[in-house]
Amino acid sequence: DIDFPLYGEIDMGFNEDHGFGSSPFVDVGPHPYTIMSSVGATLSGSWDSRFFYIEQSSDVTFTGLTFASGSALTGGCMYIEHSRVWLEDMNFIDCYATDK
Repeated sequence: DIDFPLYGEIDMGFNEDHGFGSSPFVDVGPHPYTIMSSVGATLSGSWDSRFFYIEQSSDVTFTGLTFASGSALTGGCMYIEHSRVWLEDMNFIDCYATDK
């Protein structure tokens, strides 16, 4: 397992869109990943990005986080395709997919 502990508020805005929206976490591969916060960290997209694009049989657990102000054509705060994702003690605030 690979763990990523997060603390405080993190601005995830990227101001760039590659069709699916820019995302910092793409195709994490075969290893299980845990992205967590013991202090309730907030990831803020500043309305110009999604946070995670998870694909190709990824195995990801999110724990103790708040996702706020995520926006992309598809998947406002996260886009998941052909993967396993677990959400534990999570909050989603104002996450929007803009494609109609």
